[in-house]
Amino acid sequence: MTRFAAPSLGRFRSLLTLERGTRLGEMLLVIALGITLADLSWDLVPAPGGGDSVPLGKGAGNGAGETRNGKDSASGQFNVDRAVKELFERTGLTLEDIDVMICATETPLHNTPSMATLIQSELKTAGDGFYAQAYDINAACTGYLYAMQHAYDYLQSEPESRVLIVTAEALSPRLDTSDPNTAPIFGDAATASLVVGAPNMDGSAARVYRPVLGANGEDGTLLKVPASTTEPIFMDGPRVFVEAVKDMIAGLKDACDVAGVDPEGLSLVVPHQANQRIINAVRQRMKAPKERMYSNIRHNGNTSSCTIPLCLEEIFADSPESGSHIGLTAFGGGFTYGGGVIRLA
Repeated sequence: MTRFAAPSLGRFRSLLTLERGTRLGEMLLVIALGITLADLSWDLVPAPGGGDSVPLGKGAGNGAGETRNGKDSASGQFNVDRAVKELFERTGLTLEDIDVMICATETPLHNTPSMATLIQSELKTAGDGFYAQAYDINAACTGYLYAMQHAYDYLQSEPESRVLIVTAEALSPRLDTSDPNTAPIFGDAATASLVVGAPNMDGSAARVYRPVLGANGEDGTLLKVPASTTEPIFMDGPRVFVEAVKDMIAGLKDACDVAGVDPEGLSLVVPHQANQRIINAVRQRMKAPKERMYSNIRHNGNTSSCTIPLCLEEIFADSPESGSHIGLTAFGGGFTYGGGVIRLA
């Protein structure tokens, strides 16, 4: 289902704009989000430690109250096209206005063609000619920040361009519903974000600093999302928890250094919605009050690369205070991690 009715662009301030700032590595960024979440499904999974079964997405202490599982997710393309169309409706743009399309996904339909080119194929009209470059990246749950850094760097040299970032995840077909450690957590979603340079910055929502990225290579022993839907997701929860908390805090601190912002000066932190335990641990170790750590996992579950843009859509819709800084941080399989800072216009 679509998350929202399309409001006027003026109220939503929903473009993502990039412009060189006064500090090295600083840009203006405006995000236009088209969001699609799967319809809810309530498949039963065993309760942790035995006992009565519980609805998928309803517990195990992970904070996921309404995990989104798309009944058509096995197709791989999910509702990505709908998310992009929502964005185009909001911005008045078309596929011809896009110069680069990046799709962050860990659940592509094929090795080739990529998800980005599949989206392009679905949206183009008969007789259309050359289109933007289009490619996928797989940084698991850190994919949105990885894609954002790609967009940032591209727009440094091509400031008049427009970059479309899509996140597309269909995790539910890869779940073992007998596993209470993974089945209640993961969900399906798609988002579309528009990133533009200074000449197209009308409606700018935020000043964004270049994301800081990293990886700590892991062979899949601790966390794996197999290519085939016949093999389920595997996660060693306790060991992933330790690594995720450590790397998300480190990534956020590094991003704050780039932005010249003290982590304590952030008005809000938007962590990847891995599970509520990880979110709570990051908050506690940062000594941040509960209201400064954003969480919507109870409603959306862990939708991998989609979680941060899903959070931003909700935050921007509430017209947050101008000039405040928001921290972004994520951790994903691989292991990948990253952090970013935005300053609201």
